[in-house]
This record gives sequence, C-alpha cells and structure tokens, in this order.
Amino acid sequence: MPTMGRRLSRAVVTLCMCATCAATAGAFVACNAILDNEARTLRPPAGDGDAPPGDDVVAPVDGACDPAKTSSDPRNCGSCGHDCEKGGCQAGVCQPYVFASAAGVDRVVVSGGLVFFVPTTGAPPRWCDVRGCDVAGGDIGTVGANDLAVEGNKVFVATGGDVSAYDVRASSGEVWAAVQKIKTITADAANVYFATSFGDVFTCARADKCAGGAARVAFFDGAATSIAVDDARLYWTTSDAGGVHEVAKSARDAGPSTSGLDGVARSVVVSGGVLYYAIGGGFYNGRITRAPGGLAGNLDTPIRDAIEPQGIAVEDDGGVIYYAEQKSAGSIRRCAGRCSAEGGAPTRIAEAQQARTVATTPSAIFWGNASLGVMKLVK
Repeated sequence: MPTMGRRLSRAVVTLCMCATCAATAGAFVACNAILDNEARTLRPPAGDGDAPPGDDVVAPVDGACDPAKTSSDPRNCGSCGHDCEKGGCQAGVCQPYVFASAAGVDRVVVSGGLVFFVPTTGAPPRWCDVRGCDVAGGDIGTVGANDLAVEGNKVFVATGGDVSAYDVRASSGEVWAAVQKIKTITADAANVYFATSFGDVFTCARADKCAGGAARVAFFDGAATSIAVDDARLYWTTSDAGGVHEVAKSARDAGPSTSGLDGVARSVVVSGGVLYYAIGGGFYNGRITRAPGGLAGNLDTPIRDAIEPQGIAVEDDGGVIYYAEQKSAGSIRRCAGRCSAEGGAPTRIAEAQQARTVATTPSAIFWGNASLGVMKLVK
C-alpha cells in the first residue's frame, strides 16, 4: 500500500503531465492514457520513479494520432482525425486519388450522396456512393451517353438520339423523347431541357414523361456544349465564339439573347439562382463571370486572368469557386473571394489534371480526368 506522501506525489505528477499534454496537439489522447482511460497498459520495472512495483502505466493504443507526423499521415493529415481516405498526405494536405477508373470523363454530378459520371469511351454512365464505388454503384443503362442531369429522384441521360429517364440507383429506364444530335441536358422540377449540335434547344414535361412531345424553345447556329436553368430562363453555350445564350423557359422557336464576349464560352452553371459562366480567351485572358438576374443584370467577374477555365462548381453562395484550368497539363483551382493577376491568386489544389467538369460536396472535390476517370480529393 503506498504511503500518503507517495499518493500525493503521484497525483501531482499526473496533474503536471496532463497540463503539459494540454499544451500540445494530441492532448486528449495523452491525458486519457495517463488517467487510465485507455485499454492497453504497460508495467514499469520495479523501483522506477514514484510508481511502485506492479502499478499500471497506460500507453497509447496502436493507430493513435502522433502530432509530429500529421504532415505525412493520411489518416491524420494536417490535424488529428483528418482522413484522406485513399489519397496520400503531403505537407499536411490531402492528395487526389482515382475514385472511379475510366478512360476519360465528360461529366461529373454529385447529388444525394451519390456521384454520377459519363465516360468518354462510349461506356454507359455510372453512379457510385460518394464513399466509394466499392460501397455501392452500378451502370445507368447499357449504352454510351453525351451528358446526364440529376434532379429530384430522376437521372436524365442524353444520347445522340434520345432522352431517357432512370430512377436514382436504377440500371434500367425508359425513353422519354427522341431528338437527334443531343449534346447536353438539364432539368428542373417540371421539365427536361436539352440542346443539340445543331444549336436547337428543346423542352418536354416531366408530368407526362414527355408524351406530349418535345417543343423547340430556341435556335442558334453552333453546337451546344453546356446548358443550365434557373427559375425563369435557360442558358447555354456553343462551341463557336457565340458566347452565352439566354431565353425564357416559356419561349417557343425564339432567337435567344446572346452576350457579347471576346472569347469562347466554355461552361455555364446556375447555383443559388445565380448564373455563372466561364470564358476562355487565350493565355491569361480567361475569366469566370457571375450574372445575378441573367445576362441583362449586373455582371460581376470574380475570377480574371485564368487560362481557359471551365467546369465550374460554386459554394458558399458564390464565395468559393472551384474550376478546371487548361494550362499545360491542367490543374484544379479554388478561388475564395476574388482572384486575378493583381492579387488574390487562386489556390492550385491539384496539378496535372486535364478536366472539363468539377463537382463538390461539403467535404470533398470530384472532377473528371481526361485519361484516368473520376478523381476525388478530401478537402
């Protein structure tokens, strides 16, 4: 039985050790070990310090975070508990990894805890759980596609000659509309919208599964490359220098309004009811513009001096924008606030990434690599 003096001495030592631990990273792990809250114990040799023979001294369990290794530990990258999943850790920052292999990806969409993507090789579109395709996943249909859109509980797939609808996670669906040369597609709660390589834009109603036929909303010379919709308008881009086109959703056979741009519109997206579009204008002349109220509203350009930007993903009500830049081998970039050559340069979060499509969740970034497939990076 230890004496009263020895008990007091051990209590003081314990408190001092916890105070020291609390001043360092990993305070909870170390103090729990000292206070006998961990499962593993080691016995010190007899006569070691104030601990009498046979008393237990607790050691950390295997896998506990070592604050000295958070610069390279993928399970504790940058801070204890920050897990990079299948990616590496360099200088305390998670690195991207191949989330789903494919010989190129044209579109990545994240919705409802699932990742949907369109391979470039003619293979069917696929879906995977955001945690990994080994958790859950499958094909969407049996043929290749040009684009897909996810809205509510439906996935809409555009092939060269029709629009098909699938329930989320389903492998079989039904053809809703037959229109030649469809290139890009979007949807809202009431309708499906799609644009062709001829420059025509069509819509049909979800309520009757497009049984009433596809109505032409607008026409424009040039192959469509992307399309987006807000509460009142449709927007799309074309492969020529025609810029961004806009038309009312209710229009029929209309000639659209077109923005005057000194470059090629690469992609268009609506986030939070606000239009964003990317313009490629040669070396360090690309930009991403925000257009509240559509093309006739007050245009704002938060990102300037970029190199062929495209694939926009927007977070925090426009406060953060992710995009792919086509410089050299390509990169994925993040802009918080405003970014330009004069100041506030965007953060380069991944190099050697030729991509045209980017999507995000609160905890990760996904993009379609031109040769590897879908990439994932834990934020």
